[in-house]
Amino acid sequence: QVLLQQRRIVFTDNTKSGKFRVVPMTEECRRWLDEVAPLQGCLYVFYNPETETRWKNCRKLINKAIEDSGLEGFLLKDLRRHYGIVLAENGAEMHVIQAMLGHSSVTTTQKHYAHFSPEFAATRALTVLEVRIPKSGTPMGRTGSESEVA
Repeated sequence: QVLLQQRRIVFTDNTKSGKFRVVPMTEECRRWLDEVAPLQGCLYVFYNPETETRWKNCRKLINKAIEDSGLEGFLLKDLRRHYGIVLAENGAEMHVIQAMLGHSSVTTTQKHYAHFSPEFAATRALTVLEVRIPKSGTPMGRTGSESEVA
C-alpha cells in the first residue's frame, strides 16, 4: 500500500518474515511516484499493464531490469543491504534499522550493520569526542595549570 499523504509504504504480505512492514517514503520517491502514469479505474500504483491488476510480486520484473542493466553479480538483496548501510551511516539506531529491515533480533542487525564503514565510524567517533568539549571553561574539564602542560 502506498500512502502518499503519510509518506509511507506498507508491505502487508510476501515479506521475508511474513510480517507487515512500514517503510518511510523519501521526497525523491514521492516525486518519482507522482510521475508514474495512473491506469484509468485502477486503484494500484504498480500494475501489470497486460492484466490491469496489481503486481503481487515484482521480483521477475526487477530481475529482468537488473539483467538488462548489465550489472553482473548484482542481486535484489543488494538494495536491501545498501538501505541498511545508508541508515547506519547516517546515524539511525540499530533498533530502527532492525524495524525497517524486519530482523527478529537487534543482534542480527548489529551483526550485519554495526561495522558498516570504518571511515564513517572514525568520523562519527571524532564528532562525539569534539562535542564533549565544554562550551565554557577549559577543554575536557582540566583546571588552569594542567591545561597549559602539553
